[in-house]
Amino acid sequence: MSARGGRWAAVALLLAQALLAQALLAQALLAQALLTACHDAPAPSVPPSASPSVLPSVPVSPAVPPGPGTPGDAGMRTVLEDSFVRDGARGYFVDAAARSPAFSLYTSAWNLRLAEATGAGTDGLAPGSVAAWIGPALDGRAPEGLPPVAQLDLAVGMLQQLGAPIDRDRVARTLAELYRADRYAASGTVPDGDWGSTALAVGVAVRLGVPVPSQVVAATAAALADRGLPLGATVAALITAAALHDRLDAGAAALAAARVRETAAVLAAQPPDMSVPAGGPDAADLSLAYQLGAAARRLGAGDLRPPVRCFTRPDDAPADPQVRFYAHELGCAAAGEVVPTAHSRAGWPTVQAARAAVAASAAGARLAATSGVLDRYAPALRRQLAEVWLPRPGPDPTEPANLAVLADVLGAAGPGDVTDAQLRAAASDDVRLLLCLLRRRLARAGPPGRAAVADAVAAARTRAAPPSLWRAAWLAVAGELLADPALGEAARREAAALRLADGIYAAAPGRPPTIGASSVGVWLVPPDGDTLAAWSRAGLCGTGGCAALVATPASVAAASTAPDATGPAGLRDLAAVAACARQRCRDAFPIAF
Repeated sequence: MSARGGRWAAVALLLAQALLAQALLAQALLAQALLTACHDAPAPSVPPSASPSVLPSVPVSPAVPPGPGTPGDAGMRTVLEDSFVRDGARGYFVDAAARSPAFSLYTSAWNLRLAEATGAGTDGLAPGSVAAWIGPALDGRAPEGLPPVAQLDLAVGMLQQLGAPIDRDRVARTLAELYRADRYAASGTVPDGDWGSTALAVGVAVRLGVPVPSQVVAATAAALADRGLPLGATVAALITAAALHDRLDAGAAALAAARVRETAAVLAAQPPDMSVPAGGPDAADLSLAYQLGAAARRLGAGDLRPPVRCFTRPDDAPADPQVRFYAHELGCAAAGEVVPTAHSRAGWPTVQAARAAVAASAAGARLAATSGVLDRYAPALRRQLAEVWLPRPGPDPTEPANLAVLADVLGAAGPGDVTDAQLRAAASDDVRLLLCLLRRRLARAGPPGRAAVADAVAAARTRAAPPSLWRAAWLAVAGELLADPALGEAARREAAALRLADGIYAAAPGRPPTIGASSVGVWLVPPDGDTLAAWSRAGLCGTGGCAALVATPASVAAASTAPDATGPAGLRDLAAVAACARQRCRDAFPIAF
């Protein structure tokens, strides 16, 4: 292996979490772009010629009255605060109640380290909010794609930095699953251990006081004496030796100190990587210099800092928080005051959560209004709506309807009307519903285009299709636009075919009931009894029932992480439950799409 190749191998071995750094970097970039730039999207789904600044705001449905802010809203308030991503001026919701994770382990852990290094402390993160989603990483089973050993290292480090409790026995079980003879493997499916994974695993074990097998100590001492090891494995073995320095005998400790000085000298003598643009950051150099320096100090070998190529201008600083952290710690002058990107008190959002921020914000705003805390989020949401989302709409066909719902809740200007061509070209019932809702929203501002709505209705009536709540809903809205009672009756008949019990609906034949489908059903057909009680009996709010869901944060967390996928699927469902808790179930549609 060449010296330069060994340098890059060291990064792959030493820092298993960096294996996916380039792919995960998009998460931080996209989350920040949603606040500061645009969607970078193809053709907008609403004509740019529409002038949102002069269009009136007409409610899609009656707004839920603000709640009195009673302690009974604690569960909802907690998930709202965890979900709200801020940058100080603008903000948006991600869906912290969704079953797919809303926060990135990699981005959150490294940004937290960066925040502490730059004097921002924990940067507003709440230990309980982070602990609510980070648990699977302690088992090496977070869905982010990082190797389990890297998940464990990042999760333990993050919880320790926040002063949050850590289940030591849980971590010990995960380490045992990764142990192989005399080293640790990257995951439970890898047959052999390696030194990079061992460095991470031993670091976790030592920090938590989990016993490290004597075989690992012996193998580490032997690796220090092995001059045939590749450079990357040697550096990883040195990091392991630094963590185990109290258990090394005098000879092994002295050898480790000598080898770390020797390795630093080898790295310092190597020519620069010509694949790195002049003046650009060298992630390998930065990470190795930092790790070797830390190992040297712990081994008593002095303050060793191999020379590194820093970025020469602040604008060249990479967005990857791991590289920015190393640059700051190594004194790269152009690092300046590195400011972490926008986040919530629970962490930094994943790219998927950031992409769904418009829908999550529509639902979150409705839930905040119902819970009496909209004023806490409205100023930042209004700026996000006016400065980012309305001027530069994204490609998602549901976005205009979600923006309309959000604008109505905020009392702000929303998107413009849809065109007749868009309505005639709608390819599905849910898209027709969204377009008709937008057209109804602006009906009071002027006569709606009746012809396009009538054409869409006529085309739909000629198609043979199974019952659908989306179809029923858009027929009902079209009936209002055309002043046609027959369409309303057709909508109610379609909904009746999907009614499983009073207030309980499936979205389509053969589907299980859901809160989303049931909220559409009760909007179309007023229920006879207590809808929230019916939803609880049907298990739609999880095992704790709907009342507990509204009242306690733990119930929200338990329902959204239930292994059998019962309970609400996100902020939209929680907003529907909160509306029903105030006896306003018919206001639970539309919330978001």
